[in-house]
Amino acid sequence: MFCRTRCWRRRFCHSCPFFSCPGWTAGVLSWCGCSPILRAVPLSPGPDGPRQFSNWWVGRSLQPRSTRLIFCSGTDDRCANIMTYSDTTGLDQTTGNGYGAAGLSDVWPHVKPLGKSLMGALVLGILGSLAGAAQPLMVSRIIDTYGHRSLAFPVVALIVLLTLSALLTSMQQLILERSGEQFSFSLRSGVIDRMLNLPISVIDANRRGDLVSRVTADVATAREIISQGIVELCSQSITIVVAVVLMALIDPVLLLVVVTVAVALVIISLLLGRRSRPAAHEQQQRLGLLAARVDRSLSAIRTIRATCATADEVGRAISDARSSRDAGLKIAWLKAMVNSFVGVAVQVMLLGVIGVGGLRVASGKMSIGQLSAFVMYVMLIIAPMMMLATITTSVNRALGSFDRVKSILDMAPEGRQKDVPLPAVVVDATSSGDGILSFDHVGFSYPDSSAASLALDDVTFDVNAGMTALVGPSGAGKTTVFGLVEQFYDPTHGRILFGGQEATSYGRDTIRRQIAYVEQDAPALSGTIRDNLRLGRRTATDAECVQALADCNLIPPAMTAQEFLDQEIGENGVFLSGGERQRLAIARALLSDAPILLLDEATSNLDSGNEAVLQDIIVRAKTRRAVIVIAHRLSTILNADRIIVIDNGRIIASGTHHELMENCPLYAELVRLQHIGGSPGRLRG
Repeated sequence: MFCRTRCWRRRFCHSCPFFSCPGWTAGVLSWCGCSPILRAVPLSPGPDGPRQFSNWWVGRSLQPRSTRLIFCSGTDDRCANIMTYSDTTGLDQTTGNGYGAAGLSDVWPHVKPLGKSLMGALVLGILGSLAGAAQPLMVSRIIDTYGHRSLAFPVVALIVLLTLSALLTSMQQLILERSGEQFSFSLRSGVIDRMLNLPISVIDANRRGDLVSRVTADVATAREIISQGIVELCSQSITIVVAVVLMALIDPVLLLVVVTVAVALVIISLLLGRRSRPAAHEQQQRLGLLAARVDRSLSAIRTIRATCATADEVGRAISDARSSRDAGLKIAWLKAMVNSFVGVAVQVMLLGVIGVGGLRVASGKMSIGQLSAFVMYVMLIIAPMMMLATITTSVNRALGSFDRVKSILDMAPEGRQKDVPLPAVVVDATSSGDGILSFDHVGFSYPDSSAASLALDDVTFDVNAGMTALVGPSGAGKTTVFGLVEQFYDPTHGRILFGGQEATSYGRDTIRRQIAYVEQDAPALSGTIRDNLRLGRRTATDAECVQALADCNLIPPAMTAQEFLDQEIGENGVFLSGGERQRLAIARALLSDAPILLLDEATSNLDSGNEAVLQDIIVRAKTRRAVIVIAHRLSTILNADRIIVIDNGRIIASGTHHELMENCPLYAELVRLQHIGGSPGRLRG
């Protein structure tokens, strides 16, 4: 376990340099109190060395499959966020006391909006408890006055109390269930909003299935805090208190028997309940891993079938399911222990009350009616006592799930939500051909790599209206450039400029609205063709959608344009071919009419005829846009206004095709390989 309290919370901050932590040297921690060996790499060192930093640090434990991202502010004296991304347990918060660290105080901000409803449910629960507590008094009166007085009043009163108690309880349950649904909706909405606004690097570091399980399974379990938790705990506790007071008035001696057993029951229930929280947390983690495994298998089902790996995938999924079952068995064991102890305690309580009560009736110290009322009060508190034990387990299990949900809500969303308009040269590429986009000595390293491993190193170039192509071997950094342009990541050092102004001066979404991006694998969302086309421009009419499809030669001859717009494309566009998905992505980009167009190998899956159509579209588009192309087939970018050659994250040459053939051996080699039929595989990056 990491030493969270003394090291993690106060060493990684601007005012407390890590040199004050024993064992730290120039960015490497060999030992820190109770922590294992760890190395920390400053991704953005300040001018005075790694003591100062402006973005964030990565610490990777030498324990297998565990990565810690420590988000710190360069101007604040506190660490903004401390999170763990673990390959075995998914995303988890390191601040706190480990698994199940969330408490009722953490739940309160989410429960507070439901305060009036929960207060109403509590009042109804109290009234129902009082109505139930008055029933044994009526029974005692009926027994003691039988044959001496009229029984009409106590019998009618008993019926009224029974009816009232049932009605109040039903109303309370209805309010609790409705409040539980509202709590789930509010919590789920918050998690979805935060999750979809997390930095891309955070999403990439976690299994998608596990993230989905936090929205579904974990929120559903956390709902029990409302439906079976706080209010029910209070109302049942009041029932017990009222019953105990009335039992004390009937016979204090018998009450002593009940209290002795009840105290032992409460203590054992609380002890076992606390153990259920980490067990529940572990079970939800295992369920998250199982969901991620199944999601992974379904996403690649064709590859799995084609490689005859179905049995292996089934085995791995069953192994994850077995782990989830084993975690569930721990909870089942704890529940069984609680229920068994409660059952024994109830039997001991009843035997003690009946035995001692019988002796006291025989000695004339209490009447039969009083003994009957006392026994009824015992029966009245047995259900709440058993329920309290169950509620304690349920609440702790719900808190374990809420802890996983809270770890998402506590994460900082993607920053820079500014509403500052971009310069006119960016918004309208035809207003001036220069200064649309610039990279100024940009360096970048991915969060899961060391500082020495730069994906981009000292990259400088300008993009103007027209066509700019990026070429180079696989892994050279071309797609990384697109990720930085789209503001998925911030550069480790250097600047990205839009219209001569730093990108950090504008909101990320403000920049993205001016960019149309066709990704390398051209992903499509489940839904209709129309839904996918309108992703970048919600106000597009059907006529504009049809025109974009026609420009990309995507409307099948056997279908009308309207029928094609209404066609479902399946999960991830499974009903479309690779070429159709690429043309759909290009049509969507053209429909958005953004001034900057990014094409990442946009024609790699097209036949020669469709490729020629798309090339004509790109040629027309570059007259009023800044078009940046990552080239797969070099024949498609021979007429580019500028070709930038990237190798090992650095720009080694730039110019026109003819200039590069003379001055850049790597570019000339790549062209010759394609012309002589050599393998172009190196070009995919």
